[in-house]
Amino acid sequence: TEVFDVQKTWRLGGDTLVAGYTYKREAADNTVKSATTMRASNGIYTAYTRQVSPKFSTTFGLRGEFIHENHASQNVCLPQLQLEYKLDRNTAWYANIGRAFQMPNVDDAINYSNSDGSALRPERGWTYETGLKLKRGQDSWQFALYHMDMTNKLGWAKDTAANTYYPVNKGDFRNTGLEIEYNRHINDCWNLRLGGSISNPQIKDPTAVHKDWVQDSARLQGVIGLDYKKEKWTGSMNFKYLGDREYYAPSNGYAQDVPSNVQLSLNTTYACDAANEITLGIYNLLGRDLYLSKYGNLDLPRNYRL
Repeated sequence: TEVFDVQKTWRLGGDTLVAGYTYKREAADNTVKSATTMRASNGIYTAYTRQVSPKFSTTFGLRGEFIHENHASQNVCLPQLQLEYKLDRNTAWYANIGRAFQMPNVDDAINYSNSDGSALRPERGWTYETGLKLKRGQDSWQFALYHMDMTNKLGWAKDTAANTYYPVNKGDFRNTGLEIEYNRHINDCWNLRLGGSISNPQIKDPTAVHKDWVQDSARLQGVIGLDYKKEKWTGSMNFKYLGDREYYAPSNGYAQDVPSNVQLSLNTTYACDAANEITLGIYNLLGRDLYLSKYGNLDLPRNYRL
């Protein structure tokens, strides 16, 4: 992968104009098929922020993506609108509306295709979000309500003959949710982070027997984080939870919901000097069986990185 990005900002009185260009080149080889996928992406983007009043600002962004591959090309226009209104110095309301676009992984594009033999298609859709940001002394809060509608959702299908799974476009996807974040600056050394969300991720697969909306992933998520920093030492402990996960009826075994995930990790860093540091990470500290998906894939047991 090769990436190049250049950007320029202009101050126009109280307004701001940003323009830029990005280039990304990716390649993947399939030695079995003796084939290579080359993907080159050129992106041109701009964003103009208008300070309508001391309390109210709007930002309109536009991005053009020009993507070229061996077998196909994609030209996409991605608009975005953002509004922000400051109720006071420490309270702000915001709203975002934007078009979403996601290409399949470049290696998936060469190795796999849809069940009808067509090439994997990019995910497309729209996202909507509105929320409130508050700061009170050492505490900060963020409340967000969001919704997304996508087509060509990328997922997995089973090759029964080979007993393996391969990526395909699964159909339409939608999700509506509420997210809350809380940050507490305890003192110069310690910082506390809390977060949680409840949502309703659903997918409609046109190849399924029953073409209804069904749950696609976990409805409940939560995180507790504790950060530490003093002199040459930094560290963080993170507790993550996934609950109310999707229903799964395997070809063998008992039909059930995917088990909840409870994961605890620890990272610490010691800066020897300006150019050298030592890091230690301990993951899945509780040594639990962590199901990554409804296909029975397990994350690593307790593991370390020094």
